[in-house]
Amino acid sequence: MKKFLLILATILVAVTAYGQPRQAHHQQNRHHHQTHQVFDQKDFRHRKPHKSNKKSRGIRCQKEWQKLPNGCHVRLWAGSVRICKPSGDKLLSGDEVWLLPSGYYSVREMSFWHIYDPWGERIFGLSSQSPIQQLPNGFFIYKTLGNSYRVADKKGDDVFGLSGDEIVYMGDGVFRVKWAGSYRFYDEKGNLLD
Repeated sequence: MKKFLLILATILVAVTAYGQPRQAHHQQNRHHHQTHQVFDQKDFRHRKPHKSNKKSRGIRCQKEWQKLPNGCHVRLWAGSVRICKPSGDKLLSGDEVWLLPSGYYSVREMSFWHIYDPWGERIFGLSSQSPIQQLPNGFFIYKTLGNSYRVADKKGDDVFGLSGDEIVYMGDGVFRVKWAGSYRFYDEKGNLLD
C-alpha cells in the first residue's frame, strides 16, 4: 500500500511540475498580446479618457495667512481673497482663488472664472461661468457663455478654432470633441486625427 501511495504521489508531482511551465508561458504570452492591444498608440479612439486626479485641482486659498508652496500667502479682506507675494505686496484677488499645480491661479470674480499666471497677470480669452480645468499638458478646457466647450493653451489662445458640446482629454496629447452627436479627435496643435 505504501508503494502504491508513493508511486501515486510521484505521478501527481510530475504531472503538476510538467503542466506549470507551459501554463505560465501561455499566460505570459496572453498578457503580452493584451498589452499590445490595449496600449497601441495609434488606436486612440478606444482609449479611456484621461482621469484627472482630484488633487490636481490645486490648493484652495481660504485661510488667513495661509502659506502657499510658491512662497506667497493668503489674506482675507472685505469678503475677498488676496494672494500676496512674500514681500507682502498684493499679487491678485478674487471671490475664490485656487492655486493650480502648474503655479497658475484659477480665480472666481463675481460669477466668472479666470486664469492668472504665476506672476499675477490675467490670461485673457479664458472666461467661464464654471471652473476652468487645467490639464497635465498645461492646456485648459473651459465652458463658454454659449454652453459649449473650448480648449486653450497656456497663453489663452484657442487651439481648435471650434467648440464642442463636450471636450475630453484622452491623454498623450489627444482630445475627443463631441459636436452634434459625433466625435472627432484632435491633437494639441488642433490637427484633426483620422
